[in-house]
Amino acid sequence: MPYNKTVPKLVSKAIKELRENRTMQNRIEALKKDCPDELIGTSEPMEVLYSQMRQVAPTHATVIYGESGTGKDLLAKAIHELSPRWKNKFVPVDCGALPETLLESELFGHKKGAYTGALTDEAGLFQEAEGGTIFLDEIASASLGVQSKLLHFLQDGEIRRIGENQPRKVDARVICATNRDLEDDVKEKRFRSDLYYRLKVITLKIPPLRERGGDILLLAEHFRKAYSARYDKPVRRFTKGAIRAILKSPWKGNVRELQHAVERAVVLCQGHYLDLSDLEIPKPPAKGKSRYREAIEAKRRELVETALGESHGNITGAAASLSMDRTQLRRLMMRYGLQGSRSKGRPKGKA
Repeated sequence: MPYNKTVPKLVSKAIKELRENRTMQNRIEALKKDCPDELIGTSEPMEVLYSQMRQVAPTHATVIYGESGTGKDLLAKAIHELSPRWKNKFVPVDCGALPETLLESELFGHKKGAYTGALTDEAGLFQEAEGGTIFLDEIASASLGVQSKLLHFLQDGEIRRIGENQPRKVDARVICATNRDLEDDVKEKRFRSDLYYRLKVITLKIPPLRERGGDILLLAEHFRKAYSARYDKPVRRFTKGAIRAILKSPWKGNVRELQHAVERAVVLCQGHYLDLSDLEIPKPPAKGKSRYREAIEAKRRELVETALGESHGNITGAAASLSMDRTQLRRLMMRYGLQGSRSKGRPKGKA
């Protein structure tokens, strides 16, 4: 039988793929064990997010949507850890914290003398992220000029330092995040449509805490244990009143707000049980009447007013025309601030 040179190559390739898959699975398991606080959860929305993380990890550009406090930065770091670039740098940048000129210089670098204060040649953060990942948080805050340069990089893999004409090749994965609706920003011409569609190919949305069901109590318990250990306080559990309040809260600041609330409660707690009085959490918004209920209420008032008018204020006659007893009608009159006569006889002019 002739020796087939391709067989060892195929076997070698299969072994390599098996090792790579095992390494990826090991990293996934390690990430789950040491999961960032904001990403702890067993709810269905979080299981969907975990699945999406594994799918997008090997790709290039990604955009993450999420409200403040949901952990967009931690999700970006987790995606980097699961990607083939995990051995190289993860470089986070808060685009909203830097003015336009400084942000451009920080990202792409500058040449000596490019502007006042540029005393030396400086490489930017894109070059620092060579081989790894650069995370652009609050990308919606970036100016149109910075957006243009970012689009050029995503298309050609090149950056140009301020003051230079020569482009430089950079191999870096880009992950962007925002708590704004980029589609609205595109309509308002605050965000480039071509960059939006370039980023939109792969998007992840972190669910707000209020949509994560049982994760709320799971996270609260996690923080209670963590801060009890940190501050060396024997806080064993939440009382039922505290649990009810935690589950009813809207948590507009999401996991970060819950974390700070539990930390404060542990610090203030004087005994073994963390009670409602120890918590400083927002009350759920009051439920307003629906339009349907408002319409019914308006119609009911109209009927009562009409009946009283036709009976010349006679409560007995009005109640009879509405097919209700006098007590029920009086309750409605009190609710609507209406007056009637004290006469119990039939209204004049009626048969």
